[in-house]
Amino acid sequence: MQNRFNSENKRLPPSGRVSRKEKEKIHSNWAVNDVSIAIWAKARSLDVLEKKELAMKAYSQCIFLTHGRAWDPNGWFWSPSADCAKKAKKYLKKIYIISLYTIVHIICLYMHNITIKFRGNL
Repeated sequence: MQNRFNSENKRLPPSGRVSRKEKEKIHSNWAVNDVSIAIWAKARSLDVLEKKELAMKAYSQCIFLTHGRAWDPNGWFWSPSADCAKKAKKYLKKIYIISLYTIVHIICLYMHNITIKFRGNL
């Protein structure tokens, strides 16, 4: 269903307070809504349990479901996808730092290896 929405360039449903008509339209996408909130709950639970790789995977699945909305009992809709994107940022920063460190480490090892080979040929 989300793939169809994307291919048709369907407008994202609003978040926040909406009219009765808009509320009915949002509720008619119950499948995407239900799956997005289920994956959101999974991602948040895995995050709290500090299962980082699994949490990152669940966050990325949730982020994809941009048309899903969850109803807050206080009277508005919110986007599980947007919330997952915010929560996943902390992992992206860590991945970037680890990746950068790994690249620098590999370059240093490579340069060290070249130096040893060059000295050996003298």
